[in-house]
Amino acid sequence: MIRKRGEEKCMFFLNFSDRRTGNCGSIAAFCAQMQGGRAVDIPEIFARGCGACQTECFQKDGVCPLPDAPAITALYEAITEQGACFIVPNYCDWPCSNFFRFCERGCGYFGTGTERAERYLAAEKHFIVVSNTNRAHFEEIFSEHVPSANSPHILFLSAAAYHRVSLRGDLVEVEEVRAALRAFFDEPPVKL
Repeated sequence: MIRKRGEEKCMFFLNFSDRRTGNCGSIAAFCAQMQGGRAVDIPEIFARGCGACQTECFQKDGVCPLPDAPAITALYEAITEQGACFIVPNYCDWPCSNFFRFCERGCGYFGTGTERAERYLAAEKHFIVVSNTNRAHFEEIFSEHVPSANSPHILFLSAAAYHRVSLRGDLVEVEEVRAALRAFFDEPPVKL
């Protein structure tokens, strides 16, 4: 269960969509306000994907040489310490490219050791997918962000199910969606 307002740590609500005022951005803002957390627009932090380097992050005591590496390290540390809810749009039955960029840039945070990876996996995480189609790819990919004994805690929101057009970005204005979001954060994640 996510920490309630006023408790010591606040959760981060990560909007992976490039559309700040789209469904994912609006859901992140709503959830952050509801839970007393902080909404973060991932595209503002991750300026680029991996590459154009000599794989320094995989060298002993290596550090990512890209200019945005300190901000990315800080975000991964914040997720590890305070937990996060990933809010991801479905593009062609897969998470958007910003999600994959987030994952690949994690190499610079995790490096070659296992301590950071173990702490990251143990951190509280929840996932919201704005999707009118496939679920399987998301379940499989998100399982890589939680301990192997756990199933990822995922809420799938379909604009079509609420008689909305996803591109309008007004899904969070539907009271049934808000109720689903409240219920999602009150139910504990499933542990296998």
